[in-house]
Amino acid sequence: MSRVLVILGMFLLTSCGQSQEEKKDIAAVTCSIMSETRNIDAVVRVREMNSAREKIGGEPFLRGDDAIIESLSYELCEELVLNDNYDESYRLRQREIDREIDEAIRELEQESIKQKEELVLNDNYDESYRLRQREIDREIDEAIRELEQESIKQKIADHERRRLQKEEIIRLEKIRKEKLENEYEQVK
Repeated sequence: MSRVLVILGMFLLTSCGQSQEEKKDIAAVTCSIMSETRNIDAVVRVREMNSAREKIGGEPFLRGDDAIIESLSYELCEELVLNDNYDESYRLRQREIDREIDEAIRELEQESIKQKEELVLNDNYDESYRLRQREIDREIDEAIRELEQESIKQKIADHERRRLQKEEIIRLEKIRKEKLENEYEQVK
C-alpha cells in the first residue's frame, strides 16, 4: 500500500506541470530570441510569444507586437511572457522613468541657473570695471582742476609733477586694465 502511495505521489508531482524555474527559463530564452529579431519581424516575435505561452500553459498573447517591443525596451519581457503582473511592473517602471526624467530636467535647470548666475557675475564685473574707469577719469579731472587753481609758478611745477603722475597712473592703469582683461578672459 505504501508503494502505491509513493507511486501515486510521484505521479501527482510530475503531472502538476512545469516548475516556476522552468517557466522562467522558457521566458528568458523567448525574450532572448525576440530581442535579436529585426524591427520588421513582428510576426516572429508574436509567434515566439505564443509558443512560449503555450509551453508554460499560459493564455494566448493578444496584445500585439508593440507591447512586445515596449516590454523589451523596459526590460519587462519575461513578465510579459509569464503574464506575471506585467501591467503593474510596467506602471512601476514607467514611474521610475518619469522620476529619472524629472531628475534630469531638474539637473538641467540647475545647470542653466548656474550659467545665468555666472553671466550675471561677468556682467557685474564688466560694470565694476567701467565704474572704476570713470572714477579714475574723475580723479584725473579733479587733479587737473586743482592745478588750475594754483599760482602759475606753482601750477607749472605741480602740472609737471601731476603730468608725470598722470602718465604713471595711466601706465599703471593700462597694466591694471590688461591684468583685469586677462582675468576676465580667464573667467570666461
